[in-house]
Amino acid sequence: MGDVVVPEVLLSSGERMPLISMGCAASPPPPLDVLTSIFLEAIEAGYRHFDTAAMYGNEGGARPSCGDECGMATREADTILQREGIQVSAWSPLGANGAAWGTLAVVESPVLKEIAIARGKTVAQVALRWIYEQGACVIVKSFNKERMKENLQILEWELSQEDSDKIKLQIPQKRGSPVDIFISEDGPYKSLDELWDGDA
Repeated sequence: MGDVVVPEVLLSSGERMPLISMGCAASPPPPLDVLTSIFLEAIEAGYRHFDTAAMYGNEGGARPSCGDECGMATREADTILQREGIQVSAWSPLGANGAAWGTLAVVESPVLKEIAIARGKTVAQVALRWIYEQGACVIVKSFNKERMKENLQILEWELSQEDSDKIKLQIPQKRGSPVDIFISEDGPYKSLDELWDGDA
């Protein structure tokens, strides 16, 4: 087992949720034996929260190795979310490189690269640490064993206020995907504007 102890948050349901999650979406999903092996490596590294879903086609690999836990994907937190006991999760926090809607903007950010070099960390670690310091659950995805470990190595150090301000003020925030798959005449959201509460 990994030596990493990931802090948890108490959800309004009374359940506890680790603040770093292993993202599991892949298209196409790996074969079941490979996926099960990936989950076992993630557990060995220290992961205890897995973002699985039937639509990802990966629950079959998760069940034999770690059970069926689902993560959530939401947008930025504010005081209303905290007051209501809603835990925000950062889905694809590194830009979903390789996905059709992905971007390299995070991993190629000059601001993040500068901070990473100064701190002796990877760009991914700096980005993930910043998100973690904002109080969000970080859902990272890598099927590479070494990167799984690196993604957990964000807990024993902190960003300076200057670094945090640089990230907040110098890196434009934007959505990675309009998530139009959630729009339906028969569903709760009839338009993107409705989904994003007028902030489409």
